Amino acid sequence: MKYRRTAVIFLVGSLFFGHMMLSNANFSAAINAVPSANTGNNGSTFVTNDIINIAVPVSGVRNVNDLTTSDYKLTIELLEQANKHYDKEDGLTEFFFTKNGERKVDNLPTSISWLINNNIINRDSKISVIQSGNTFPQVTLDKEDIESKLLSNTTKTEFISALYRSVFGVIQSRGIGLHFTGFRNVDGNLEQFTEYTYDYKPQAEYILKNYIEDATIEVNNYLDLDVIGGTGGSGGDGGTGGPGGDANVDISVNGKIETYQFQPAGDIMYYFTNDISELYISAAMNKGILSQAKDNIKQTFIEQHNKSTVQSGKNYYVKWDSRLHPLIYGEPMELRSTAAELDIGSSAFGSGYTITGTSNSYTITKVSEDNETSALFTDEYSLTKMDVYTYI
Repeated sequence: MKYRRTAVIFLVGSLFFGHMMLSNANFSAAINAVPSANTGNNGSTFVTNDIINIAVPVSGVRNVNDLTTSDYKLTIELLEQANKHYDKEDGLTEFFFTKNGERKVDNLPTSISWLINNNIINRDSKISVIQSGNTFPQVTLDKEDIESKLLSNTTKTEFISALYRSVFGVIQSRGIGLHFTGFRNVDGNLEQFTEYTYDYKPQAEYILKNYIEDATIEVNNYLDLDVIGGTGGSGGDGGTGGPGGDANVDISVNGKIETYQFQPAGDIMYYFTNDISELYISAAMNKGILSQAKDNIKQTFIEQHNKSTVQSGKNYYVKWDSRLHPLIYGEPMELRSTAAELDIGSSAFGSGYTITGTSNSYTITKVSEDNETSALFTDEYSLTKMDVYTYI
């Protein structure tokens, strides 16, 4: 994991002086309390040399793929990369990641088991995350009965997507997530993590620290605050009074970090998949494997494929583009990503899924392959042996 050590703080969040919390508002009040009247040369200066205690937001990251027997397993690196869109710059992030590789492939034909274990086939059909009251979110995952479909005809979309995964590898989807009140292990039980604490010990194996550790820091920040300027000097006999003081305030803070107050900032429960057809068909077009003219790709998909753009230095992508930030339900979160979502495309998981979400839940349902809404070709069901040989 990456650790960032910062030498200068520009009064972001809250600082603590002498074991007393001093927020930005109180900081301004303290500055205003310093006499500002002077002979007209400088504004007030607020200087302190003290022990500094820093407030550290603590958030947790979990994922359905790791907690269940989902057919798609992502690495901790991919999970961290997806979460960077929301990662706090001044906090502690715990990744609760167990490396659970269980997919439930018992009693399946050897060839099918191999395809599942190598991310070519994904049977995940319905995913549900619901938090009710003060309990840890209930996570359920259903799988389709693949054996009942082994003798049915395949579609062009399904074949080309599987072929692309086999040759070029998996393309991970955007994340779908629920932001909820955090939970931590207390005497073997998961309990809500809601109290500010000075003695919190991180519980996750993978930790990302974005706060200052074990260092003497200096804060030298010049703020244009609403401070009354100094009064001018009195004029002598027949003279002119001196100019008033500068209303700006020069702040210098020198101190040594002693302790941290860890403040719960909520957890996220993500789900990802490797089964978004639009991502594979779009990638195949980019590689020249497919073209609209000879492969009968639907015009609606062509328009989505060509729509991503850059405007005024900002990237815009269609809803199912994996470069976008995860779609989050639940408590609002601050987004750090510069990319924006275009209102184009059926959902964050494309036309092959439906997604519904509320303030405390989300449900993802896979659409049947023979549903016309998920078809990306006008001749979806006319795949011939010659087509297969050509694509291979």
